Amino acid sequence: MSGFERYHRILRCFLQSESQWSVKALAEALDLPASTLYRRIRELVQHRFLESVGDSSYRLGPAFLEFERRLRESDPFIQSGGIFLPPLVRQSPIPICAALCRLQGNEVMCVADARTQGFEGSTAYERGKLMPILYGATSKAVLAALPLRRRDKIIAEAAARTTIDVVHLTAQLRQLKKQGFLITRGEVDARLAGIAASITLPGDGIYASLTLIAHQSDITPAAESRLAELVMTHASLIRQFMT
Repeated sequence: MSGFERYHRILRCFLQSESQWSVKALAEALDLPASTLYRRIRELVQHRFLESVGDSSYRLGPAFLEFERRLRESDPFIQSGGIFLPPLVRQSPIPICAALCRLQGNEVMCVADARTQGFEGSTAYERGKLMPILYGATSKAVLAALPLRRRDKIIAEAAARTTIDVVHLTAQLRQLKKQGFLITRGEVDARLAGIAASITLPGDGIYASLTLIAHQSDITPAAESRLAELVMTHASLIRQFMT
């Protein structure tokens, strides 16, 4: 196991449902000697990736906030979300959430979002949360942005281990390429629909999508047409901003 992987295993234990851990509990969960784990935790505390909560337990530390700030200040793709998403949602005829997402490994992560005041509830595409690449307009628009060989490999591997309808998926990707956007309904969140456009920036290693998410009941034919126009226009603006 590499040096970084030893620390990564520890940090990945900290979840919303299990936000604090004692050394003993972590040692049992990771099947490690408490003495070994304590040395690693001490280093993580020293560099503020963990902090003590005063009862021999630990939680994630402020270093993550510091690095998030650095990422927002240094990553032009994330910066494009702050520039283009707020004015985008203001132009929507219905309540929406706009999500800017990109490929991470073989998964998809939201890196920036914005919503109208009238959009109620939450979406599965929360900022910083990894999502599967084969379900929903957001992820499929990222998949469509990939080089053909990599896309076909991901689909083939998924077909070998899941019951995904490859014919239907391929037809959706062709539709996206033809019309410039894809709409899916209820594939990820039961009551929501997503209208997504691909953003391809191979020179920067970015394969991404911009999605407008709305309640299915709000999407009239006129609203769908307007949202499709908005998502394609702003995906193009983000590409231009990045180049």
